[in-house]
Amino acid sequence: MIVQKLKKEFKNPISDSLRELYGDIYVHDMKTIFTKIFMSAELCSYYIEAPDGDSEILHLLEVITEQIKRGRQLFKTKQKFEKIKTIKLDGKIIDINRVLNDVKNFIRKAYKLDKVSIKFENVVEHAKFHSEELLKIIFENILINAIKYNNKNRIRIIIKISEEKYEDVEYSKIEIMDNGIGVPDSKKEAIFTRNSKDKGGKGMGLGLSLVKEIVENLKGKIWVQDKIIGNYSSGSNFILLLPKLNE
Repeated sequence: MIVQKLKKEFKNPISDSLRELYGDIYVHDMKTIFTKIFMSAELCSYYIEAPDGDSEILHLLEVITEQIKRGRQLFKTKQKFEKIKTIKLDGKIIDINRVLNDVKNFIRKAYKLDKVSIKFENVVEHAKFHSEELLKIIFENILINAIKYNNKNRIRIIIKISEEKYEDVEYSKIEIMDNGIGVPDSKKEAIFTRNSKDKGGKGMGLGLSLVKEIVENLKGKIWVQDKIIGNYSSGSNFILLLPKLNE
């Protein structure tokens, strides 16, 4: 069975180097968050005595609230990261379409954004894979990335599922296309590396580098290309090839 072979070859989706790097980043980011909260609190005590200090205090309270939110999100990410280390292939065959639909509904509820449209086109109904948890992590990261790096009034995401044979291996091909800011050719590989920056200078974090590592450890492939080839500003098309499984 293909599943048994993959299960035997499967290794933990997080390498020791990535685990060590994430630990360093987590500690650094938490220190930064607490430093900003402490400094803002100190300044609040100063502006209490200052004339017309109310507006400054309100601004500082906004900073503190934002840093608390960042800390909570960072902690949730750490929990998810720790959970990945314990995931093992159980040999079950999972319907990729169902997992994608579950992730779609989760994203829409979590972000509470009416302006986000996620549609399916050209879907192969018998696309199968193993490990539902890993699939969810992969799809969630890509969809969240599509929403985060999008400045349109209406965020449009299209998901296509097909089949493709590549180097004599049959794959389920998943394309996740968006109308976001896109990725220049010079950065198409870089966004999958740790601590890469988008064109606005914001850190991309470990999301896509973690996705790439998981996909490759599952004997798959992932890359990004222009939604409209030659025009990166039209949006991105994240392409996943996952080894095709049979019942």
